[in-house]
Amino acid sequence: MNQLKDYIITSSDGALEVGLLCKKVDHIIGASWPSQAYRSGYFDDFNRSMNKVLVIGEGRMVEAEIEVPGLLFDANAHQVDGNIVKWKFQDNEFQYKDYKLEVQYRTINLWAV
Repeated sequence: MNQLKDYIITSSDGALEVGLLCKKVDHIIGASWPSQAYRSGYFDDFNRSMNKVLVIGEGRMVEAEIEVPGLLFDANAHQVDGNIVKWKFQDNEFQYKDYKLEVQYRTINLWAV
């Protein structure tokens, strides 16, 4: 099964061709039912739902929260509460570009002071 895992990981940056994946599964497990299921349209609804979620995005709200172990002095967060920073955005905002979560903080070595 490591071969299959490696195939999925290496194809995650591009389009994962389900038909080719079924053929790989057939070869690895020594069966033919995955390819037969694919040819009969069994995965069509799955393909459509994954394309909608992974490619188009549904505009769902995504939240990220980080608590830093020091004195917060800069962040691109939407909300700051003490040393906790929070971001809220829709999933399709970072569909075609990265969205970097940036936080800068300082820690003080009280023993040295």
